[in-house]
Amino acid sequence: AYDITDEVMTEINKDRPAEQKNTVLFINADAEYGEGRAQNYLRPEDLEKIPQVYRRRRELPRYARLATLDEIAANDYNLSPSRFVAAENTETHREIADIKTALASLDAKAAALNTDVQAILTPLTKS
Repeated sequence: AYDITDEVMTEINKDRPAEQKNTVLFINADAEYGEGRAQNYLRPEDLEKIPQVYRRRRELPRYARLATLDEIAANDYNLSPSRFVAAENTETHREIADIKTALASLDAKAAALNTDVQAILTPLTKS
């Protein structure tokens, strides 16, 4: 079994083709695993895919990406693969009308809390 965490492996290879110089390949395999009882594990197909992508230094959407050294510097040299390889899109979208309704409800709750706080503080300031 393998512990699946953010792992970073680096390689220095001066014999890369010119278009790949000054780049780092990030592989984010956090969605590539089998679920186990106590912990998740890499399946045989996952164990094959990672080195294949690495050897070919190819980009795959939501899995592997070549980042430039400038991009890495702009990310404060954080080498977490998730910084450079977008995971599955987990954004949720809500209707504007629903957001406005929720905001109005929160505004009403805030106003009620403000009234409660004022009621508590007013006697304390009359000494």
